[in-house]
Parts: sequence; structure tokens; C-alpha cells
Amino acid sequence: MNQQRPPLPGVMAFVLAAILTSLALSSATLAAGDPAETIRAMAKAFASRDLAAMESLWVHADRVTVIENGVFNYGWQNYRDTHLAPEMGSMTKSTFELRDVRSHDDGKLGWATFDYTITLTGERGSLTSNGGASAVLELDEGRWKIVALHMSGRRKPAESGSSAGSHGH
Repeated sequence: MNQQRPPLPGVMAFVLAAILTSLALSSATLAAGDPAETIRAMAKAFASRDLAAMESLWVHADRVTVIENGVFNYGWQNYRDTHLAPEMGSMTKSTFELRDVRSHDDGKLGWATFDYTITLTGERGSLTSNGGASAVLELDEGRWKIVALHMSGRRKPAESGSSAGSHGH
């Protein structure tokens, strides 16, 4: 007589806990959506010069890091107060176009890369910047929020007849 023993209560509890944890992580990721949605919302908030909307998309902590064309800002408050708010406040018109947005996540951490064109218009004229960027996002209260952003503008081609690259020789 081969009698099957019922599984141990501890094993069943472990299996049930693992299933529930997996379901909770899956539903949290689904509720958060795609990290690319946050990147698109960031571009829209910047273009409309909506600082309140922009604030809702970022982690508010000292670990925030922003690099734009070799200039570093550390901490959300520093970036907002010394870079973002003054820049947005000086613009009368702006566009922020995204192309080739690619994002991934592991359930708690997300990352995205994208190509961009930003045009800023203000009292001192217009400026257009094209470049590539990468962002790191954290799942924060069910939403993807930016914790690191690196934007790098493309170099403009050297003008013909210029001494670019010759170092004055």
C-alpha cells in the first residue's frame, strides 16, 4: 500500500508565499506601466514648462543625479532649483521631441534610452539641441520615477576652413 503523505505545512506555506510575492510584483509592475511613459511625460512637462508636473516624475532625494553636456547636478532640490526651474522660467516657448525611446525594467528598477531634439526660445533667442540620453527610474509608490538622467548633445560638425582639431598649429 502506497499511501501519499500530505505535504508538510511549512512547505505549503513557503510555496504559497512565493506565489503571492510573484503575483504582487507582477501586479505592481503592471500598475506602474512602462518606464518609457515617464520619459514621455517628462518631455511633455518640459515642453509645456510645467514644473509641478515635472516634480511628480522625479524621486525627491539627494541620490538624484543629472548630467547634461558634462555639467553635473546632485540631488533633486539642487537640480530643480539651480538648473530646471531657472531654465523653464526663462523660456517663452519650447519643444522636446523624443525618438527611438527604448525601456526595460526588472520590477523595481527601470532604464530607458532615447534620442531627442529640444528647442528653447527665450528673451536671448533660440537654441536647438539634438542628442542621446539615458535615464534610470525607480518604482516609487506604484509609479516609475526618474532618479538619474544623462543627456548628451551631439557635436556640431566643424565649419569648413576652421582650425577645429588643429590645436592652433
